[in-house]
Amino acid sequence: EGSRTGGGVTSGSNFAQTNANSKVTLNIDAGDKLHVNTLELYATNNETIKAIANGTNGSLVNVSPYAAKVENNITATTNLNVVGNIETEDYFIAQALGKTTANLKADAMNASVVGGSGTAVDSVITTTSNVNIGKKADGSSGQANITTGGDLVVEAENTINLNRADGFDKMVLGNGYGGVTASVAHIDNTVNSNAKVNLNSTNILSAGEVDLIAHTNEDLRVNSYVYSTGVLNDSNNQVTNKVNNNENIVLNNSKIRLTDADSDLTLSAADDLKLFTYSLSETRFAVLGVTTSFVDNILN
Repeated sequence: EGSRTGGGVTSGSNFAQTNANSKVTLNIDAGDKLHVNTLELYATNNETIKAIANGTNGSLVNVSPYAAKVENNITATTNLNVVGNIETEDYFIAQALGKTTANLKADAMNASVVGGSGTAVDSVITTTSNVNIGKKADGSSGQANITTGGDLVVEAENTINLNRADGFDKMVLGNGYGGVTASVAHIDNTVNSNAKVNLNSTNILSAGEVDLIAHTNEDLRVNSYVYSTGVLNDSNNQVTNKVNNNENIVLNNSKIRLTDADSDLTLSAADDLKLFTYSLSETRFAVLGVTTSFVDNILN
């Protein structure tokens, strides 16, 4: 088993920035023959990030016109590579599991100092998980022969949770304040998931079920709220979500045979996306101005 658990917490009076780049690689070379009762291979990569920017002290000069801003960038890669000849009396499991959890908040609700009242979160999360059967540690092509007396499961899965923790129901809390001003709030949220199962020059002979799975599971909460309190105030509140999911199962020069006629062969490449998002702008009574709210979702 190859595993990593990482994370970070950052907070600032006006500006919070996180950068995480992690990679886990588990290489298995079974050689001429590995005979075992069961075999479980796991490569896991867990990343947890929390970032909070608090705009209580007003606008920050070097990120003006923002009173509170969060910048988040996470890249997490998980690889499991297997070559050689493997025989199991019972089941065989090979999984590359990537999990990313991020909780982000830019809060300028109580900002009162004269200056920019903008509030923003810019976030990019990229999670990649690969299971490569018949690929060597150096990335070159190899060969694998796997015989099982029970079920065989090969799975690459990404799990991404964004702002699902308590207290993070609003990613942006903006406040338009001052005499004559315009408040601008935005969220630019990008989530990229790549999950791939690759069989290269691989022969599988199984007496049980065979499941090849490439899967993404996402639970995203991306909400922005602006409340305008100025005398003459316009507020612009923009949320943009770009979600790019890519799941693949590739068989190259490979064979799969089931010895039991009642056993099933399943190839599943799928994503399960839950996206809860809104952009809400409110103006105090007697404030003169225009409030605009937009949500743009780009799902691939």
